[in-house]
Amino acid sequence: MVAYSSFDSTPPADSFFGRAGTSIGARAGLAPDARARLEVLCTNPAALAGGSGALLPYFPSVSDLRGAPPGRASTPWISYPGLYTGTCENRDGASWLAVGAAHAAGDRRPRVRQVLGPQWGLHLVDVNIALGNLVGLVERQGRAFARASTRAQ
Repeated sequence: MVAYSSFDSTPPADSFFGRAGTSIGARAGLAPDARARLEVLCTNPAALAGGSGALLPYFPSVSDLRGAPPGRASTPWISYPGLYTGTCENRDGASWLAVGAAHAAGDRRPRVRQVLGPQWGLHLVDVNIALGNLVGLVERQGRAFARASTRAQ
Protein backbone atom coordinates (compact mmCIF):
# COMPACT_ATOMS: atom_id res chain seq x y z
CA MET A 1 0.00 0.00 0.00
CA VAL A 2 1.29 3.45 -0.88
CA ALA A 3 -0.33 6.47 0.69
CA TYR A 4 0.95 9.97 1.33
CA SER A 5 -0.04 13.60 1.56
CA SER A 6 2.58 15.86 -0.02
CA PHE A 7 3.62 19.17 1.51
CA ASP A 8 6.55 21.49 0.91
CA SER A 9 6.39 22.64 4.55
CA THR A 10 4.98 21.27 7.82
CA PRO A 11 1.20 20.87 7.57
CA PRO A 12 -0.53 23.55 9.66
CA ALA A 13 -2.68 22.54 12.64
CA ASP A 14 -5.85 23.02 10.56
CA SER A 15 -4.56 21.09 7.53
CA PHE A 16 -7.02 19.11 5.41
CA PHE A 17 -4.43 16.35 4.88
CA GLY A 18 -1.66 14.75 6.91
CA ARG A 19 -3.44 15.16 10.26
CA ALA A 20 -5.99 12.58 11.36
CA GLY A 21 -7.54 14.87 13.94
CA THR A 22 -8.45 17.61 11.49
CA SER A 23 -9.23 15.57 8.41
CA ILE A 24 -10.21 11.91 8.55
CA GLY A 25 -11.12 11.72 12.24
CA ALA A 26 -13.18 14.89 12.22
CA ARG A 27 -15.13 13.93 9.10
CA ALA A 28 -15.76 10.45 10.48
CA GLY A 29 -17.35 11.97 13.57
CA LEU A 30 -14.80 10.50 15.97
CA ALA A 31 -14.46 11.96 19.43
CA PRO A 32 -11.32 14.08 19.98
CA ASP A 33 -9.71 11.43 22.23
CA ALA A 34 -10.20 8.79 19.51
CA ARG A 35 -8.77 11.15 16.89
CA ALA A 36 -5.64 11.61 19.00
CA ARG A 37 -4.86 7.89 18.58
CA LEU A 38 -5.06 8.01 14.79
CA GLU A 39 -2.15 8.57 12.45
CA VAL A 40 -2.16 9.36 8.75
CA LEU A 41 -0.17 6.86 6.69
CA CYS A 42 2.89 8.00 4.78
CA THR A 43 4.67 5.63 2.42
CA ASN A 44 7.42 7.26 0.41
CA PRO A 45 7.00 6.03 -3.18
CA ALA A 46 10.68 6.82 -3.79
CA ALA A 47 11.94 4.87 -0.75
CA LEU A 48 9.53 2.18 0.43
CA ALA A 49 11.88 1.01 3.18
CA GLY A 50 12.06 4.54 4.59
CA GLY A 51 14.36 7.50 4.33
CA SER A 52 14.71 9.94 1.49
CA GLY A 53 14.47 9.22 -2.21
CA ALA A 54 14.47 10.97 -5.56
CA LEU A 55 10.94 11.68 -6.75
CA LEU A 56 10.27 11.15 -10.45
CA PRO A 57 7.53 13.60 -11.41
CA TYR A 58 5.47 13.40 -14.59
CA PHE A 59 3.38 16.43 -15.46
CA PRO A 60 1.03 16.75 -18.46
CA SER A 61 2.78 18.98 -20.98
CA VAL A 62 -0.32 20.63 -22.41
CA SER A 63 -2.44 20.85 -19.29
CA ASP A 64 -3.05 23.69 -16.92
CA LEU A 65 -2.81 21.42 -13.89
CA ARG A 66 -2.97 23.88 -11.01
CA GLY A 67 0.14 23.76 -8.85
CA ALA A 68 2.21 22.00 -11.49
CA PRO A 69 5.13 23.71 -13.13
CA PRO A 70 4.09 25.44 -16.33
CA GLY A 71 5.36 23.79 -19.44
CA ARG A 72 4.71 23.16 -23.07
CA ALA A 73 6.41 20.39 -25.00
CA SER A 74 5.87 18.25 -28.06
CA THR A 75 5.61 15.18 -25.79
CA PRO A 76 2.56 14.31 -23.68
CA TRP A 77 4.53 14.44 -20.43
CA ILE A 78 7.26 16.59 -18.90
CA SER A 79 9.57 15.33 -16.16
CA TYR A 80 12.19 17.04 -14.03
CA PRO A 81 14.57 14.26 -12.91
CA GLY A 82 16.82 15.11 -10.00
CA LEU A 83 14.74 18.12 -9.00
CA TYR A 84 12.56 16.74 -6.18
CA THR A 85 13.18 14.53 -3.17
CA GLY A 86 10.66 13.04 -0.80
CA THR A 87 10.90 11.98 2.83
CA CYS A 88 8.09 10.84 5.11
CA GLU A 89 7.99 13.09 8.17
CA ASN A 90 6.03 12.46 11.33
CA ARG A 91 5.93 15.05 14.09
CA ASP A 92 3.55 17.16 16.13
CA GLY A 93 0.58 14.99 15.16
CA ALA A 94 1.22 15.24 11.43
CA SER A 95 2.48 12.66 8.96
CA TRP A 96 3.34 13.75 5.41
CA LEU A 97 5.61 13.35 2.41
CA ALA A 98 7.99 16.28 2.70
CA VAL A 99 8.81 17.39 -0.84
CA GLY A 100 12.06 19.25 -1.32
CA ALA A 101 13.42 20.81 -4.48
CA ALA A 102 17.06 21.17 -5.47
CA HIS A 103 18.18 24.75 -5.41
CA ALA A 104 21.37 24.57 -7.43
CA ALA A 105 22.67 27.83 -8.82
CA GLY A 106 21.44 28.36 -12.36
CA ASP A 107 18.74 25.67 -12.17
CA ARG A 108 15.79 27.37 -13.85
CA ARG A 109 13.41 24.43 -13.89
CA PRO A 110 9.98 25.45 -12.64
CA ARG A 111 8.86 24.28 -9.19
CA VAL A 112 5.56 22.93 -7.93
CA ARG A 113 3.71 25.31 -5.68
CA GLN A 114 0.86 25.49 -3.23
CA VAL A 115 -2.15 26.96 -4.97
CA LEU A 116 -5.03 26.52 -2.55
CA GLY A 117 -3.13 27.51 0.60
CA PRO A 118 -1.08 25.79 3.28
CA GLN A 119 -3.99 23.65 4.53
CA TRP A 120 -4.00 21.85 1.17
CA GLY A 121 -0.22 21.53 0.78
CA LEU A 122 0.70 20.12 -2.64
CA HIS A 123 -2.51 18.10 -2.88
CA LEU A 124 -3.22 19.15 -6.47
CA VAL A 125 0.01 17.45 -7.59
CA ASP A 126 0.10 14.56 -5.07
CA VAL A 127 0.08 11.90 -7.78
CA ASN A 128 2.11 13.78 -10.40
CA ILE A 129 4.99 14.63 -8.04
CA ALA A 130 5.82 10.89 -7.78
CA LEU A 131 4.08 9.43 -10.83
CA GLY A 132 7.29 7.94 -12.24
CA ASN A 133 7.95 6.22 -8.90
CA LEU A 134 4.38 4.91 -8.78
CA VAL A 135 4.56 3.57 -12.35
CA GLY A 136 7.84 1.84 -11.46
CA LEU A 137 6.26 0.25 -8.39
CA VAL A 138 3.36 -1.11 -10.45
CA GLU A 139 5.80 -2.45 -13.04
CA ARG A 140 7.89 -4.25 -10.38
CA GLN A 141 4.77 -5.65 -8.69
CA GLY A 142 3.46 -6.89 -12.05
CA ARG A 143 6.73 -8.71 -12.78
CA ALA A 144 6.75 -10.25 -9.29
CA PHE A 145 3.15 -11.41 -9.70
CA ALA A 146 3.92 -12.93 -13.11
CA ARG A 147 6.96 -14.82 -11.68
CA ALA A 148 4.90 -16.12 -8.74
CA SER A 149 2.09 -17.21 -11.08
CA THR A 150 4.54 -19.05 -13.32
CA ARG A 151 6.07 -20.90 -10.33
CA ALA A 152 2.59 -21.86 -9.04
CA GLN A 153 1.66 -23.57 -12.30
